[in-house]
Amino acid sequence: MDPVLERLHRGDPRIREAVAVAARAFWRDPLFSFFARDLLAEYRTHPGWWRSALGGALSAGEVWAATDADGAVLGVAAWLPPDPPGSKAVRTAREMLALVPVFARIPHRRLAWRVLWACAERQPKAPHFYLALLAVDPSAQGRGLGGALVAPMLDRADAVGVPAYLETQKPENVSWYGRFGFVETGRIELPGSPVVWLLARDPR
Repeated sequence: MDPVLERLHRGDPRIREAVAVAARAFWRDPLFSFFARDLLAEYRTHPGWWRSALGGALSAGEVWAATDADGAVLGVAAWLPPDPPGSKAVRTAREMLALVPVFARIPHRRLAWRVLWACAERQPKAPHFYLALLAVDPSAQGRGLGGALVAPMLDRADAVGVPAYLETQKPENVSWYGRFGFVETGRIELPGSPVVWLLARDPR
C-alpha cells in the first residue's frame, strides 16, 4: 500500500517516532556530524536537534508525516508559517533556548551557535513558509516520500501567493529541491564550518 500523509499534533505518540526517523536520516550529516565531532556525541545529540525542530513546528506551524499501513512513521516534514510582524525574533530566541541542552554536549558549540544565528539572520525578511525539517527514514528513501511530504504546504504557499524557504547542508539537495522550484539564493560559509545552502521558491 502507498504511504499515507497525516498531520501530527502535540501529544501524538508518533512524535517520538518522527524524532527517531530524523535522527536516522541525518546520521553522518556533514554539518551535524561536524558539530558533534565524534560518533558518540553525534548519537547523543541527534534527538535533541530534531525534538527542538518538531517542537517549534508543533507549537507554531505544522508537522506532516508519511506513515505505512500500520501507522509507523516513514518520513516527516516540519513547517513554520509566515511570521506575524515582530514575532520572528521571539521565535528564534525560543528555538535557541530549546537547544541549550544540545549545545552543552557538542565540542564545536561556539561555531554551531554562529552558524545557526547566521541562518536565522539570512532568512528572507518578507513573509514565507519555512521548511525547518524534511527527513525520510533511510529504509524508505527513493520512494518519492520527500516530494509527497512537501507537497501540501507548497500547494498552500502557491494558493496564498507566499514564497517558501529552507536551508540544506548537502550539495546534492540543491538540485533535488530544484525539482520543486527552489533556487539557490546564497550560502553561509563560516571559516572552519561546512557550507550551508540557502534555497527559496517563488509561488506558482
